[in-house]
Amino acid sequence: MSMLFESLNAMIQAGEEALHESCGLSVLGYGVSLLQQGSLTFPSHAELQIRNGPLQRVHMGMDAALRDHVMAVGAGADGGTDESFAATYLRLLLGKLDARNPRGEVTGLDGGPTTLISRGRRSFGLRLETEVGQLFLLTEAPSRLELELARGGDYLTAMESSYLPAGWESRDRIDSHLAMENFLLFVRKVEVDVALETGGDRDTPWHGLLLGPGTLDGEPCLTFVVELGTSQPPTPEVGQELWASVGIRDRSLRFPLVLLGRGYHTLESGADIPVAYFQAPQHALISQQRLAFRIPLENAIRVELRRNDEMASPWNDVDHAAPPLFVGEMADLSFSGARLVADEQPGLEAVELNSCVSCHIHFPDRDAPLVLLSAVRRSTARLVDRNTRRFEVGLEFLISQDADRGALDAIREYVLAEQRARLAKRIHVAGV
Repeated sequence: MSMLFESLNAMIQAGEEALHESCGLSVLGYGVSLLQQGSLTFPSHAELQIRNGPLQRVHMGMDAALRDHVMAVGAGADGGTDESFAATYLRLLLGKLDARNPRGEVTGLDGGPTTLISRGRRSFGLRLETEVGQLFLLTEAPSRLELELARGGDYLTAMESSYLPAGWESRDRIDSHLAMENFLLFVRKVEVDVALETGGDRDTPWHGLLLGPGTLDGEPCLTFVVELGTSQPPTPEVGQELWASVGIRDRSLRFPLVLLGRGYHTLESGADIPVAYFQAPQHALISQQRLAFRIPLENAIRVELRRNDEMASPWNDVDHAAPPLFVGEMADLSFSGARLVADEQPGLEAVELNSCVSCHIHFPDRDAPLVLLSAVRRSTARLVDRNTRRFEVGLEFLISQDADRGALDAIREYVLAEQRARLAKRIHVAGV
């Protein structure tokens, strides 16, 4: 069983036991949804922070009927409290997670609805239905690759040497049958994100996970955990070809998949999770993920991302004091884009994929920040250790007016100056 399914089963089973232990309720039905990127209104009850476990954060919510019942009969004759039920659930969940000595705490108690941002990457919404009301759980589960890399060591290198062809980074494709089987086994074992695109006008791809080989109507196929719903058209039809892509280090591997059908996979807890069945690919194309070579930056350069104000009010009544969407540092830079990093902080999850933002770069030798219109091409969160997440944003610089051209010229000069400085250091070292 995959680590992801173990965590989802643990969440569901802990919910069943917490409802029975706290207020004598039985679970009558389940619902599991894969959330796409965007905002959603969540009936907030509590936020659970977990350390040393395969999950880092779980949001818990209830509908009004269940919350009233928990407050009336939970925790004994004197009634329950929000915190007591959340603490009961947390205790049961920690006991079921596949981890050594996981710890956690209840934070963010709130009886009203709240707006949450889903990144659409392994974001799962769980619903437990009782005879009184419904319990809702929301989490973003890290992949096995993320957890292993956070521990340190050479996990990725070992998996590459075991399952990927020698020197695969220097190739432009994988096309042998055995090599493709091993590549797909690698994708499944490390639980890497798979982006699925129709090749049409849909801006944001669906994200899923490879469950493994299977059969559909007696024919072999690949099963992906992905919800190809109708909320964001165009919805792919059976027989349609999609393109799947995965990122490994600085390489992108793309392969075609033909949709054979949709269905559900039943978890050990009894809940059904949506899946899609595809014809196995015969080849994969390998390319560099970045459009231009980027230089890593040795000195910290502060960067802010703000909402694009090109459509600002003509009366100049916008709120210039509004907090930025993102405050961090520039990790690397090229003529056409940049990678930004930041430790976890409130509001970072509001940076949406493919959105246009105003990027304010604070170079140390400039009195005012350099401002460029940019498109968010990547927005991810990864673990830097078992308990700390770091946010990364990949930007593509855009040109919409002369000011952007001037800013890009300044970027180009800075990158060239950095390259010349590094080349001079290499020549000096070689001369010694």
